[in-house]
Amino acid sequence: MPGQIVTAPILESATNSSITIAWGVPQSTGGVAISGYKVYLNSLDQGDWFLVYDGSGQPTVHTATITNL
Repeated sequence: MPGQIVTAPILESATNSSITIAWGVPQSTGGVAISGYKVYLNSLDQGDWFLVYDGSGQPTVHTATITNL
């Protein structure tokens, strides 16, 4: 189903201030073409979600490095 994560991302690498994650494509998109992926980060103590990677227009990119953690 579009807009839903099928499997959790996996950790590719990490440093003291960054992580690189990877993800697979959904098994089904309901017939809708994938236009890209977005990654959000949540601060567990505040509960707010923040956009940390916007891959809109890049449907073949399946990794992201998040810095300044």
